Amino acid sequence: MNPGPGTFQTFLGTARPSPVEDGIDPDENPWETRTNQNQIPFYPKTGGFLSAPKIPVLGIIGDSVVLPCQVGSRPIPEDFSVRWTFHGQSQRIPVGSYDRKGPREEPDERYRGRAEFFQGELRAGNVSLLLRDVRSSDQGSYGCQVSFQDESREVLLELEVAEVPSVILWWQLLNERNS
Repeated sequence: MNPGPGTFQTFLGTARPSPVEDGIDPDENPWETRTNQNQIPFYPKTGGFLSAPKIPVLGIIGDSVVLPCQVGSRPIPEDFSVRWTFHGQSQRIPVGSYDRKGPREEPDERYRGRAEFFQGELRAGNVSLLLRDVRSSDQGSYGCQVSFQDESREVLLELEVAEVPSVILWWQLLNERNS
């Protein structure tokens, strides 16, 4: 599902447009101007790379969050696969996968029905994952692994989860001070 034109992704208070929308040239990596990116050389035939933010992504409990990951390679090979995992204490937990050639890996029950790709943007290199209904247990390290032919690379990013403070509580505190 595509969140639609004008949708922004939140990185600890910094708004960034969705990579392919809002007039951004899909032949450019929308995150390459950010100095706080993990960039790993990938698919050397095209001078490509895989990138994700170094700073934590902020998710609000109950909301949706985009875990950004971008392949900067032109052209994107026809056959590629993407695998997102949560890096737990001693294991990698499947969150979501895409494989054009074969069956995809089923996500762990904790992520089933909550994680999806931006299907219309995969061929443009946007392999980000939309995670719905964020929970406190979602906080931690995530891996975005992309494979082309015999080559595979993974970048890691951190998801920090927070609750939205109650507006009513703040309003009550302000009124008590002013009384």
